[in-house]
Amino acid sequence: MSYSRRIPFVGHCEQISSEWVQAMVTKIPLRFDSLEKVPQITDEIKSMLKSNSKIFLGKEVPYCFLSGIETSYAELTLGCNLKQMSKVELYSAEQDILLEAVRIIKKHGVSFGAQDLSYQ
Repeated sequence: MSYSRRIPFVGHCEQISSEWVQAMVTKIPLRFDSLEKVPQITDEIKSMLKSNSKIFLGKEVPYCFLSGIETSYAELTLGCNLKQMSKVELYSAEQDILLEAVRIIKKHGVSFGAQDLSYQ
């Protein structure tokens, strides 16, 4: 089961002041008991993104927000512009960002996934 998915982004690379950046947008489904933890989680993820040296902090700042909500799950969207790097470095940077986001979410006791499949 995948906990995140890449969202297709038209205009994947753009040149900003002679530096190429790669957009990363990911949605993470969460199961929750209380939405009270969401602001803390999104603030910590935004802070983590802003402090990552591989993220371009130009005119568009990194973001993380509650983008959807259902009866028993919510969806976070996080995005940022990564600095120019090779594909291998890019995939590694994206993985590091997702793993750190997972650590932050788990630290707050929130589970992943849009639905509980254990009863099936």
